[in-house]
Amino acid sequence: MCRSSLFKSFLLLFACFLTPFNTLKSWPAHPLISGAALQHHPHWKKASPVATKTLKQFVIDNKSALSVFLSNQEKWSIENIPHYIPAPPELTFNALIDDSEALTHFLKAIRINPNVKVPLYLHTPPGSSTDFPVIGAEAVTTLSNISGMNTGTYVGLEPGIFVDPYMVLNSANDEPDYGFDLGLFEDNNTDYGKTYGFGKQTFGNPNLEYSSQAPFHMGFYHEPGIVFKFAPFLHKTFLNYRHSQFRALAEFAFRHNEPYWGYRFLGWSMHFMADATMPYHVRPLPGYSTLRMLWINFKSMLGFKKAQRNAIQLVSNRHTAIEDYLQQRLVEIYRTANFEDPLYQALIANPVIEKVRTEYLVANASKSAFEVSKAFDKAVRRGLPDEMVNDPSVEVSRHDRIKDIAVYALEARGDKRVEQLEKAAIERFTYLGMVLRSMLNSMDEELKDSFKTAQNQ
Repeated sequence: MCRSSLFKSFLLLFACFLTPFNTLKSWPAHPLISGAALQHHPHWKKASPVATKTLKQFVIDNKSALSVFLSNQEKWSIENIPHYIPAPPELTFNALIDDSEALTHFLKAIRINPNVKVPLYLHTPPGSSTDFPVIGAEAVTTLSNISGMNTGTYVGLEPGIFVDPYMVLNSANDEPDYGFDLGLFEDNNTDYGKTYGFGKQTFGNPNLEYSSQAPFHMGFYHEPGIVFKFAPFLHKTFLNYRHSQFRALAEFAFRHNEPYWGYRFLGWSMHFMADATMPYHVRPLPGYSTLRMLWINFKSMLGFKKAQRNAIQLVSNRHTAIEDYLQQRLVEIYRTANFEDPLYQALIANPVIEKVRTEYLVANASKSAFEVSKAFDKAVRRGLPDEMVNDPSVEVSRHDRIKDIAVYALEARGDKRVEQLEKAAIERFTYLGMVLRSMLNSMDEELKDSFKTAQNQ
């Protein structure tokens, strides 16, 4: 077979391998994770309540400065992010834009879904009480399916009231999953996707709503060179772009005496850093060696496609199953206030602080996840029920016990198998907790004067 045919077939195989990621959420319940990881950080001892402000008002109040900042940030991205796709010139933020159009203009300038809701709100964890009015999940997201948004209570806020910055930061950790990155490609059937310059969707099904966010929440940085040689489109992911973009916006907000949006943008940035620590977000096929993928591809080229279909389904099922398992575990921990649970303790136990700059996502966080991906996938295969993670004839999202998978795993596998799965999750949560604390610590060090301004407002 000629090299060009092999190349095209390998591309097709990888495109197929990546189509399962149509409903990915990465780590479940981001606010429950960050809430535990950040609660004891010394920053909160000196942080004062911050006044809420709508995103529209933030943009209006800072139009001139944002124009300069976003222009410089685009230049920085071009120079520092490998394989970056520059923004079309017509999206450049114009300080002279009318106030009535400022918010939409800003959202398009940073290339996120211009229909996002971004209200003033907080996400309160299960088992907690609140004096603020409760709002439905549909008030904070553009998603049509909100069945998975049951990890706490959403409460609405009015502009100008003072709130706990710890709660602002935790709530914002979940927000990028509420529709930020939906429909951004030219084949997603959206007007804005045709103008953002990202081209056609890298992988996944462009006709499925949640699928289009996958290339922004996954990043493949450490695969062997042969993989990138045959599948160069794997470079076309935007995880590092989003993280660095929102981290820079957080710095901008703090330096311009906008602490509420400083914490909120920082939460958005933390979301993408957390995504980079998830093994199923940094490898196309965790648990499959490069040679095995090539062998499956070879068989598919000969017309034997069963192995390919099975691999796709199994990876999809394991990804979904571990997300649901951990989400149910975390919700139950908070609901029952069982904070001695090892999973919760893992998020708070590691006192180590590292220097987390923008480059940390690729150089450290995603590399760490890449290195443990094989062992993590093995723990998922062994710790969760066979028919959910090892039977390619099953679509796990439709399994009648997916809603109580945490309970079912113990029934089906027993204590010893689930204990190994818990150990793998504890290892990841320990690392993730350290990374989130280190992010806040690094921002604290870099922005001491700005944080002081925020505390004295």
